[in-house]
Amino acid sequence: MYIDIPVKPHVKKYLLKIYGSDNFTLTESDTIGKYLIPMLEPKKKAGLPLRYNKASVVTICLGGNKTFNYKIWLPMWKAQQFNTFVDRMIKEKFYIYLAGARSVTERVKTDEVIRKFESEYDLHDTSLNFATLKRMYYRSREKSQK
Repeated sequence: MYIDIPVKPHVKKYLLKIYGSDNFTLTESDTIGKYLIPMLEPKKKAGLPLRYNKASVVTICLGGNKTFNYKIWLPMWKAQQFNTFVDRMIKEKFYIYLAGARSVTERVKTDEVIRKFESEYDLHDTSLNFATLKRMYYRSREKSQK
């Protein structure tokens, strides 16, 4: 069973990097699957199908899940919660990536590490570009120094 989920462009690029293709399969043992699968709802017959912007939609296969023997969908407010969840995952991964690079060698510049992270997940043309990531890093550094 396949379902289209509207996502932000940087979330889509992150998911494509992790899963490797535009159509990927989620399981209940996967971190994203554990969060997303309980959010799905049965589609009402009277309801009109949602029309998402195809440029920012990820198609997910719920392959091994036998609990859905009917049509399902994800309401827009739950899709926004899913976007926020994956966005937090990206930010956590960014902080871990940065801390790991800084712990290996102190000589590496923060800007270089941020650029590597940005290019690794192809975030150049999204809302999580270099300037945003750099601002996030310095804001978190200021909080930890207080």
